[in-house]
Amino acid sequence: MRRVVMLSLVAVLVLTAVVGTGVVNAQGPSVDVQAPPAPGVGWGGAFQQRGGPGQPHRWTGDRGQWLALRIIADTLGMSQQDLIAELRTGKTVAEVAQAQGVDLTTVVDALLAPRAERLQQAVDNGRLTQEQADALLVLARIRTEDRLQQPYRLSPLMIAAQVLGMEPPELLAELRTGKSVAEVAAERGVALDEIVDAIVAPKADRLSELVAAGRLTQEQADILIALERDRVTRMLEWHKAPPGRGPGHGPRGRGFRFGDG
Repeated sequence: MRRVVMLSLVAVLVLTAVVGTGVVNAQGPSVDVQAPPAPGVGWGGAFQQRGGPGQPHRWTGDRGQWLALRIIADTLGMSQQDLIAELRTGKTVAEVAQAQGVDLTTVVDALLAPRAERLQQAVDNGRLTQEQADALLVLARIRTEDRLQQPYRLSPLMIAAQVLGMEPPELLAELRTGKSVAEVAAERGVALDEIVDAIVAPKADRLSELVAAGRLTQEQADILIALERDRVTRMLEWHKAPPGRGPGHGPRGRGFRFGDG
């Protein structure tokens, strides 16, 4: 008897799943929530939150971050060098925009323009309805506005370029020839420790806060900072892989991508 009941329940569940799927498919074009991203705004160049609400954001992917910074800098009438220098002080994009006399909405519009265009293409191709595209764009706008009003961590490559007095594409071009950041720094007469200090600074500040709060001892913080300095130094001394092989590789074949950390 129990076996018959169980089989009946399974049949009902299967039928419900099939009918439910049919109803969803009959409602119109499916929503592809990951498409289409905009350079520096969507996946593969996204703001990604690490550490929970209220914590700094980082934009993963050097190319995505560079594209976003370029758009922001152009919109604010600044060089990327100056923008990165401002962001390294802990300012948000919203604060930099206010200082430049530019409304934050203008920056958001510029960042979302590529995504808006691709969403419209998806509507034209029948992949999305206009209502679906509008909803996705509204959500992207909300997220972007929120993130531009919070600090975010620049990738090591962006910081290194700023310390070296180079635009990120210039440094990337040097790395593509097989040079390491350390070699580029030596050629430009910049001490490697200066770049290491700049990259480690945000984490050092965070560790100092933990010491002040009594959650770490100063000795523990010093050990952690030393470990981080060693890790960053090795990263800057590693060579980038030849074009087509992806990120540079460290010991035991472990990939180390700028933006890690």
